[in-house]
Amino acid sequence: MESPTSKTAEIDYPLHLIGFEFEDLSSQRVAGHLTVTHKCCQPLKVLHGGVSALLAESLASIGAHIACGYQRVAGFQLSINHLKSAELGDLVYAEATPLNVGRTIQVPTSLALFVSFKF
Repeated sequence: MESPTSKTAEIDYPLHLIGFEFEDLSSQRVAGHLTVTHKCCQPLKVLHGGVSALLAESLASIGAHIACGYQRVAGFQLSINHLKSAELGDLVYAEATPLNVGRTIQVPTSLALFVSFKF
């Protein structure tokens, strides 16, 4: 895991606590990855749906914050659909990209989670 002074810890401490690492930070793309560990699993050893929501909310909010010139932003709608589970040990890649960047509202923002299965 990253050190306490890592980029992730400075930007979003809850993501840091579950082991998420940023790869790209811009107004057009916020991306990174997370290895599914016991810190982010349900008792059945699959990624907790709340962690998916945390990733979606955090990455979309960070992208909106950058896009609006680092002003305060707030999300007002979040919807999560799970099409495939990620199991303990899998690598999850998360990417948020804006579909529309407006002057006062940036909605919707898409988040894709890609799972790279352990071998």
